[in-house]
Amino acid sequence: MDDSLQPSVLVINYYWPPAGGPAVQRWVDILKNWSASGVSCFVLTVDAAKATYQVIDTSLEEQVPENIRVIRTDTWSIFSVYKQYVGSIPANAFVDERHPSLKQKIARFIRGNFFIPDPRRGWNKYAYKKAVEIISRHAIQAVITAGPPHSTHLIGLKLKKKQNIKWIADFHDYWSTIFYLKDFYRLPPARWIDTCYEKKVLKQADLVLAHCQYARNLYIERLNSKDQQKILVHAMGYDETLFQPVQLPLKQSAFIITYSGMMPENYEPDVFFKVLGKMVRDFPDVPVKIRFIGLFSPRIKMLIEQHNLENHWEETGYIVHSRIPGYLNESSVLLLINPNVKDEKMIVPGKIYEYLAVRKPVISISGKDSENESLLRLCDAGKNFQRDDEDGLYNYLAGLIVQWKSSRNVDLTHDNKNYLKFSRRYEAIHLWKKVSNLMEEQV
Repeated sequence: MDDSLQPSVLVINYYWPPAGGPAVQRWVDILKNWSASGVSCFVLTVDAAKATYQVIDTSLEEQVPENIRVIRTDTWSIFSVYKQYVGSIPANAFVDERHPSLKQKIARFIRGNFFIPDPRRGWNKYAYKKAVEIISRHAIQAVITAGPPHSTHLIGLKLKKKQNIKWIADFHDYWSTIFYLKDFYRLPPARWIDTCYEKKVLKQADLVLAHCQYARNLYIERLNSKDQQKILVHAMGYDETLFQPVQLPLKQSAFIITYSGMMPENYEPDVFFKVLGKMVRDFPDVPVKIRFIGLFSPRIKMLIEQHNLENHWEETGYIVHSRIPGYLNESSVLLLINPNVKDEKMIVPGKIYEYLAVRKPVISISGKDSENESLLRLCDAGKNFQRDDEDGLYNYLAGLIVQWKSSRNVDLTHDNKNYLKFSRRYEAIHLWKKVSNLMEEQV
């Protein structure tokens, strides 16, 4: 089909393969679905050699279809200076260090007060110039900006003012309320500027994607309940070609509890390991294994030793995303833990949707009435516990072990189909209806 006859979209996203992580996987999957349906898709991103990524997953590069045109530009970022003088880039911006040194505290203060909304804003001038060129050359009808980094939305804000396009702002995480900003020693002027940027984006975008219902409610408050119909919940979702439940549950040789992803110190999973240690003592005839896939703080090893779980512990380190479904499918139970921070109930880890898709019981540790709890209830897929509910967690886990002893499997039934609406194919179709309706309006 001739480009001029195809609907055309430009996605501006700092993170693109070889960068890894759920947010990258999500847009790769969305654009795969759109391009297969005849949409002309362009991606504007940063030169990978000059980018600062926390996670690399080169296997994702193989998943990008050739008909998705990827354009890369130069950039400048404070992170390159940070690496030179302080060390490696921390996992959550500058705040993964639990006990920061003086240098790290200074770096946090500078980042929080002089680089607003974030240090990757150095990419904007390069990205904006190239975006204008792409819009003109390829008759782009809609531009999508993806954040974090939320500085990317400022590119969309400028394009909306200067170009004849529809603009969709994808907030796949919080902006001015994200939990780690409190550790940046921000002064009131910096907080005010950041909130103003956020409000401008929310007001000027034609469509806003919120990653969960809590986020949508927050953005509606930011808009004083105006234009709330333009704020759409678009979850992180799961790739249905990778994550599917095993149709015929097999008898397992061990009761395997699997955690996938990062676990810095502020996750504080103490209650889980305390309960698991007691469980191992109370059910000595059950071969229990706790498996960690990904990166975790040294304190996890201390908890393993403290509760005498060394012989039940397995770690894989970081693995490419395509291998994770195999580990989840051979597990008995999946573990989900939120960071122990204020408003943790608003945090929704992307992996929860992959957990839901494989139909294993999920043990979640997060705040009362959290979105995690709501999702587990919706999909009948496990139970959420607060950190002070040691007895409730023990009783639930003991019940699963008793069930496992009887059948050597505790897989969930396939009766509840609510998880299917979080497949990225389903979400991509739903989102395209919204985007195409926007493009049909008179610009």
